[in-house]
Amino acid sequence: MSGPLPLPEGFAVGHWTEPEAATGCTVILAPAGSSCGVDVRGGGPGSRETEIISPLANAQEATAVLLTGGSAFGLAAADGVARWCEERGRGYRTPGGIVPLVPAAVIYDLIAGDARVRPGPEQGYAACEAARGGVPERGPVGAGTGAAVAKVLGRESATAGGVGYAAATLGSGETVAAVAVVNATGDVIDADGSLVGVTRMLHITEYPCFHEQGYYTPGDRGAPVFDTAAGRVGVAICYDRHYPEVMRALALQRADLVVVPQAGAIGEWPDGLYEAEMRVAAFQNGFFTALCNRVGPEQALHFAGESFVCDPAGRVIARAGTDTEEILFCDLDLGAIENSHARRSI
Repeated sequence: MSGPLPLPEGFAVGHWTEPEAATGCTVILAPAGSSCGVDVRGGGPGSRETEIISPLANAQEATAVLLTGGSAFGLAAADGVARWCEERGRGYRTPGGIVPLVPAAVIYDLIAGDARVRPGPEQGYAACEAARGGVPERGPVGAGTGAAVAKVLGRESATAGGVGYAAATLGSGETVAAVAVVNATGDVIDADGSLVGVTRMLHITEYPCFHEQGYYTPGDRGAPVFDTAAGRVGVAICYDRHYPEVMRALALQRADLVVVPQAGAIGEWPDGLYEAEMRVAAFQNGFFTALCNRVGPEQALHFAGESFVCDPAGRVIARAGTDTEEILFCDLDLGAIENSHARRSI
């Protein structure tokens, strides 16, 4: 399998990592004069100098970008990045000399390890020293060292996040690359809005345009099933749908419905494979399956949509359109489960 494309020419990424304290920082060094923009969202953003790359700013360029752990304390690492850049004559030219422009953003990782250890100026400088072109190091490094996902139930229920990277070449020849620190949540929500549980993907794939092993680590909680107002619900995330043992594990826990959220691109698999997998899984295990597929274009990929629902007899009972964004509604008769062929033998 081929790995991700390297960074565009002239860019470099470096990490400083403190694994024992579960924190770190990541710097992206840009070629001189690189245009930059920003979109700050959320109720508690932690950032520094992001306004200098806003649409109304004078400069609209960045010498480097810092992503860091340590919450607001970690923003001090930008001082070290600025010093490293100044020493090498990199920055925005002013009448008084070179001024490095270093927008920075943080994640909250203070409860991941030792909250007394945070990235500072020396650590930001060290990340610059470590910066290289090519494919950046990914996973629990740099700013992603203390990152976690699926942590709404608390840090003890979370899965490690990390630094992710992906790149694609446009038809015009330019390379578009993204570096991200994945510090998010993913959960099962009941009809009243309450959180009932967390599912973690077990099988992490790696092939062209789907470099997930650089973002995720395999789940460690098996295949849980949750009691909800709509019945017992299990989740098989994306690539997990290919593994019969995952579906069987959900059936043995008496799942009524297995939801399969996925991002399936047009032409990614042979025609009809998604539907065949879900119909066979529903028939063999005696539950409803609902495949929820992403829809629309993104760079080199075009996601198909075509979400659908199967009953325990393996029939498709509801289907969304191709390449259309819509909400698919379907009534499920849970009484059909106990009368299914498969449930007579569980």
